[in-house]
Amino acid sequence: MHSSVKLDHHDWLQGVLLGAAFGTLVLGVGSRWAMYEMALLQGQPGGFTLGGTATVIGMGAVSGIVGALVLLATRTWLRAYRLTRNAIYWAFLIAISLRGLKPIDADRLLLFMPFVLLYGAALQYAACRRAERRHAGLREFTLQRTG
Repeated sequence: MHSSVKLDHHDWLQGVLLGAAFGTLVLGVGSRWAMYEMALLQGQPGGFTLGGTATVIGMGAVSGIVGALVLLATRTWLRAYRLTRNAIYWAFLIAISLRGLKPIDADRLLLFMPFVLLYGAALQYAACRRAERRHAGLREFTLQRTG
């Protein structure tokens, strides 16, 4: 996102909705699949329960919203510092994910981290792209009205 784009309440709402959607699909469903694979790797029968699956997918949605809030906050308060805001966003995503992977081992990293990276990149791209497009449209609309 360009540093000249100032986020407004529409950008925040869209960002949170995108975070919830990507969190549900990528973090929730992805984590549920990774948990199934982890059970198989440990020699346990893989299985699904409705309650367990709903919990994991719901936590994915909540995590997605939290990640979106961090992204939007860094975009709002650190607009002119692109490297810093990106470093904070990615450090947050990785740190919070590693905290949830207890114990941390190669299998967990290989199964879960690709979903975190996919979520982070997809959210960052989609939220920034939407904000840039919306603000470009607003600038065009303003120029047409004054011109």
